[in-house]
Amino acid sequence: MFSYICCMEIGTDVELDDDLVRALVICGREAHRVAQAHHNDPGSNGFTFGTDRYQRATQLAVEVLNDQGFRVVRRGAGLVARRGDLELQFAVARGTDLMDPASFDADSSPARRKAGASNATQLAFDGMPQREAASIIHIVWSGTPEAGQTAAHAGRLVTGAGERLDWAVLVRLDDLAARSPDESSSTANVPAYTDQPEPALHLLPHPDIARSDEG
Repeated sequence: MFSYICCMEIGTDVELDDDLVRALVICGREAHRVAQAHHNDPGSNGFTFGTDRYQRATQLAVEVLNDQGFRVVRRGAGLVARRGDLELQFAVARGTDLMDPASFDADSSPARRKAGASNATQLAFDGMPQREAASIIHIVWSGTPEAGQTAAHAGRLVTGAGERLDWAVLVRLDDLAARSPDESSSTANVPAYTDQPEPALHLLPHPDIARSDEG
């Protein structure tokens, strides 16, 4: 747990202003509402719904990001926002469990794989004085046509074992957006693979071995 502060920490070296966090949650929520309203239009399906809410959410976010000093560009259909050594990218997901490929397939695009490789390099040399690449944080809006927006997360993808993308850190943003300054968050960071403790092994001696030792 961590106490309410003016910035949300995304790992050890990235902070997002609370005003920015709240605004991005609202952008996703409003875009989701508009996409829901159009979901019954002729020709609509799950793919068009996801595309609609992504484009609307990122378009709403442009003004917010500009006000926060980000330089905003489009890479193909994707929105990228850069400020100093921080880069924000955006995505939508079906469910709130972003480690479940059925909810959010981190490996599904070359842009995410490139972000994962870049972040892995950043974290490997964290603390070194010269870091040319930016830390890349994904803002992910989750939800379905039926349930509406169910979550908003910020996380850092990294290339893990077997070239699979994992979350080095993942925090829930909509908890913060709904909290008052006196409340605290129960959001926990996802530990990196290399930070996970080795499992404890409790091995008892085989009876025959124990007897031979005694002899």
